[in-house]
Amino acid sequence: MNGRRDPLVEAGMTDIGIDLKALRLPTFMEISGLVDEALAERYMQTAWWAVEYLHDHHPQVFLGIGIPYNNELISLDEVIEMGQRISEIDPWIQVCALDYRPEFRRADLIRPGF
Repeated sequence: MNGRRDPLVEAGMTDIGIDLKALRLPTFMEISGLVDEALAERYMQTAWWAVEYLHDHHPQVFLGIGIPYNNELISLDEVIEMGQRISEIDPWIQVCALDYRPEFRRADLIRPGF
């Protein structure tokens, strides 16, 4: 455990899903609605770090990754780059494209089709 306690794992957590909203900071800021660049960078890097940490230190925990998608917010090129980076961590990590839910913040966006 690399000298760290992991209370959720110790309490019996068996599954976790992490949304990786972006690989590029401007995209992350657009999707998350954050305007503070330093804070957005910290949150984005923390999400990626969490994936690597859980994979490396807690292989017993099922890890699934969600990528919120809407072509108005993130390009397919960036999604492909995200997939490549995830594959470098482990090509067997489950990844799911998530329909970005515009009703929460961006009612002006058209929901993506299949």
